[in-house]
Amino acid sequence: MIPMRIPSLLVLCGILGSLPPIGCSAIVAADPVQCTSDSECTARGPDFQGTGCALAGPNKGFCVENRSASVGECTTNADCVDLTGPGSVCTVDAAQPRCVPLLGDDCPLTYGNPFVENTVTFALLGDFTANDPGRGRDLGNFEAASLALSEFQQQSSFALAGNRRIALVGCSQARPKATTARLAAAGIKAILGPSDPAKLVRVVEQSGAFGIPVFATSAAQNTAVSVPGGTSAVFLTGSSQDGVVAGINGVLSDLSGTVRAARNRGFVRVAVLVDGSLEAYAPVLREKLIFNGKTALQNQADASCANCYTAVSLTRDGAPIAPSEIAASLAEFKADIVIPLSEGGFGNYLARVEALPAPAVPPYYLAPFIDVEDASYHVELASHSTLQSRVIGFRPLRQESAYASFESRYRSFAAAEAGPGPMPSLQNVRIYEATQLAIYSTFMASRGGANGRFEGAQVAAAVPLVTAPGAETIDVGPLGIPNAVGALARTGKMNLNGLFTSFMFLPNRSAANAWEVWCMDGSGRYGATKRTMTVTGEWTGVPAVCGAAQ
Repeated sequence: MIPMRIPSLLVLCGILGSLPPIGCSAIVAADPVQCTSDSECTARGPDFQGTGCALAGPNKGFCVENRSASVGECTTNADCVDLTGPGSVCTVDAAQPRCVPLLGDDCPLTYGNPFVENTVTFALLGDFTANDPGRGRDLGNFEAASLALSEFQQQSSFALAGNRRIALVGCSQARPKATTARLAAAGIKAILGPSDPAKLVRVVEQSGAFGIPVFATSAAQNTAVSVPGGTSAVFLTGSSQDGVVAGINGVLSDLSGTVRAARNRGFVRVAVLVDGSLEAYAPVLREKLIFNGKTALQNQADASCANCYTAVSLTRDGAPIAPSEIAASLAEFKADIVIPLSEGGFGNYLARVEALPAPAVPPYYLAPFIDVEDASYHVELASHSTLQSRVIGFRPLRQESAYASFESRYRSFAAAEAGPGPMPSLQNVRIYEATQLAIYSTFMASRGGANGRFEGAQVAAAVPLVTAPGAETIDVGPLGIPNAVGALARTGKMNLNGLFTSFMFLPNRSAANAWEVWCMDGSGRYGATKRTMTVTGEWTGVPAVCGAAQ
C-alpha cells in the first residue's frame, strides 16, 4: 500500500522574454492531512483517481492506492483501540469494516456498553451537553429510552440473533447533520429523536442516504409532512399540530354552545395564551381554530363581535409577563373562553390570576394537555371550587392501568437517592414506546442475517412486521416482551400497541391520537368523562361541560 503523498509545489519562474533563461525553484510543502473521505481524494485531480482515504494506521489522512487494505482494517473493537485509540468501534456489519469514533464531546451519554464486541447501538439525539438549552427536558427522554432497553435486558426470553447486545448513546442535536453522519459511519442501527422538530428534519435528510430509520415524535410543524430523504427511513409518532387543533375544536364546539346559551348571545370571545415552544401553534390556530362558524383569523377581524379572537404570549423578550398584566388583558378583552397552551406550571399562574379581582363574567378555561399534565393544578386549585367548575380539558386517550404501571417504573428508574423520580411527560412516553418499537424491529432484522449481521435498512424494513394490523396485539412494557417473542417466532409478525392509542406507522405519517375530555373534581384531580374523540376524528359520548353554566 503506497500512500500518494504528492506535495504541493510553489513554482517561482522568471518572466519569459524579460530575463535570461533561469531554472525554476520549487518550494515543497507536504500536506499534513490530505483527506477525511474518499471523495476528497478523487477531487485532488487525475493523479488521485483510483485512490481512497486511509482512516487509520500509519497512512491515516492520506490518499492511498490500495483502499481495501485500509477499509478492512479491523475485525473487533479491540483492533480499533490499537489503531485509533479508545472511543472508536469496528463497523463489523459492513462489507469492509473500519474503525470509526463513536463517542465524543457531542455524544456524552451511554446506557449499556457499546464497546462490547458485536454490540448493536442506537443513538438518541436531544439536548444533552452542558450548554444545550433543553438539557433538563431531554434527559427525561434518555431515561425513558434507557428504561425500555433495561426491560429487554432483564428478559431471559429475549436475545438478538448471534447473542448480540444493544447499547444506547445520547448525542447532542446541536449539529444534527454532522452528528448523524458520524453516527452512521460508526454503524448505528437506529436513531431516536431528536426533540427539536426542525433539527429532526435535518437528521432525516442526512440519515436517509444510509437507510437508517429515525423513530421520533414530531417533524417540523406537523408530523404528517413529507420529509426529504425520509421516504423509507423515518417513522414518526405522536399527534400532529393539526390533530391537536382538531381536538381543541371538538371540545370548543361543546363549550361554545353552553356559553352562548348561558350568556344569551350568538357568539363567544376566545383568547389563546401561548408559552415557550408551544408558540409554534399560534399560526396553526389562527388558520384552523374554528368557533362562531369561522376561523380564528376571521373572528379576529369580525367587527360585529368586536373582534372576538386574540392570542397573548406569556413571555416578553424571553421573560415571563406578570400574571396581573395577563389578567388585565383578558378582562379588557372580555374573554368567554381562555385556551392556555403552556409547557407546564399554568395551574400556578392561573391560581394567581384568579386571586386578582375577577371580571364580572369569569371565563372558562379549555386546557389541552399536549405534552405534560400540569401537576400544579393539583396543588394550586384545591381551594378554588368556583374555578374548578370552569376548567375543562382534554388529553390523549390512554390505557390507564398500563400507563400507571409505566409511570411507576419510570419514576423508580429515574429516581434520585433523596426521593421519587419525576413524572414522565407525554414525549417521554413516546420515546419509550418508540424505543420498544426499534428494539423489536432490530430483533427481526437480526434474525434475517448471517450470525445476526444486518444494517439499518433491515431495521426499517422490519417495522411493518411488528406493527402489522390483524396480527397478535402486544402491549408495550416488560409483560409484553415474552408474548412478543412467542408471536414473532410463530408467525413472524405482531401488532405493537402503545400506551396512547395504537401504533399505525407509515413513512412520513403520524399515529393519530384518540382524545378524552376531563374535568377536575373537588380535590383538584383530573377525571375523564365519557366524551372521547376517536383517531378518525369522530366524537362519542355526551358533550361534557364541567360544572354549571355561567
